[in-house]
Amino acid sequence: MGTLGGDRGEARDINDVGQIVGYSYSKSRQGRGFLWFNDKMLDLRAIRGGKYSHAWGINNSGQVVGNCDRGGFLWSNGTMSCLNRLLPKNSGWQISEAWDINSSGQIVGGGTFNGQAHAFLMTPVP
Repeated sequence: MGTLGGDRGEARDINDVGQIVGYSYSKSRQGRGFLWFNDKMLDLRAIRGGKYSHAWGINNSGQVVGNCDRGGFLWSNGTMSCLNRLLPKNSGWQISEAWDINSSGQIVGGGTFNGQAHAFLMTPVP
């Protein structure tokens, strides 16, 4: 599969279409999430102002989840969104990482709720 210019990378998940996600180090030694498909590796970059990302899960729609220096993220249709910004204000949650996403767009991961470590299930609201 190759790397993003660094010396190592790691595949973490594959969907039914054959798209693979993971992370690879860049030349500057920053970990970057990637989406690999049709022999091409796409650098998912980091959330604006961030330094790194790691992709952990992908669904059959090509939505990717993972973590970055801003917490858990969702990458969908070329846009990376911080999951903490998608939560209602004062929810008590601080999402640190997203581990997987299903076909319905539900995301599982880890974070803290009112300062206590918890796993979470995040369900999209229309």
